[in-house]
Amino acid sequence: MKEGDFTRFAGCRISRTLEVHDQAGKLIIKPARKNVQTFLGHVRDMGKANKQTTAGPLIAQLNPVIRGWANYHRHVVSKVTFNQVDTAIFKSLWSWATRRHPKKSRRWVAKKYFRTHQGRPWTFVGTYAHHQGSPQELALFRAGDVPMQRHVKIKGTANP
Repeated sequence: MKEGDFTRFAGCRISRTLEVHDQAGKLIIKPARKNVQTFLGHVRDMGKANKQTTAGPLIAQLNPVIRGWANYHRHVVSKVTFNQVDTAIFKSLWSWATRRHPKKSRRWVAKKYFRTHQGRPWTFVGTYAHHQGSPQELALFRAGDVPMQRHVKIKGTANP
């Protein structure tokens, strides 16, 4: 594989960096653009399908999808992609919120749906009532909060 060449496999884009000063290049694995766009399209479709629901049930539907996608891609170089995904989801939810309240100001919409939650400003928050309990406040999960996990290379002497 030469510099600039890439392969797509399992929703990831695999490429190699250029060799520098007789050192081997690095293998870079990122979430594929097509995979990211498909995921964001799915999130937007969930928002469009739930135009009438309140914020709490929408968050309850979105959180497992976002968490699952982020956990799948946490082993590759994806921190920048996660932050871009969070921005795109924020824009989608902003559109959802302003559509629900067309006659209200942007400040009112921001105060109602986007609050400071656990020290983080602009968090999409809603109230969700479980089947057998009191309502509780739910916050949208952010893909950027998923810690990256790197694989440790196995030493040759450790293998039989």
